[in-house]
Amino acid sequence: MARGPRRETRDVVKVAAVGLTIAAFLSGCAQVGAPQLTPVEVPIATKCPSVARIALPKLPITELRPDTSPSDTARAYAASVEILKGAVRAREAILDGYRDTR
Repeated sequence: MARGPRRETRDVVKVAAVGLTIAAFLSGCAQVGAPQLTPVEVPIATKCPSVARIALPKLPITELRPDTSPSDTARAYAASVEILKGAVRAREAILDGYRDTR
């Protein structure tokens, strides 16, 4: 008769172990709160519109001859610099449409 109570004790321990194991697994699945949604910005590839072609400006400095006076050379150089500055501003205005605004 000594085996009877010992078997009951084992059964109680097994049931308690299984119960604690199930409780541990279930507690791992418990949520603390509702899941948080995080907005993420995803870049989308789009085709850029075609770029306007700008003709190369005609520069006064290219028309200089070896016998041109120094004052005419300086004037042609200054005029060429102004034309190039205007071309840069025009190109920058075109490129502004392609810049990232972020």
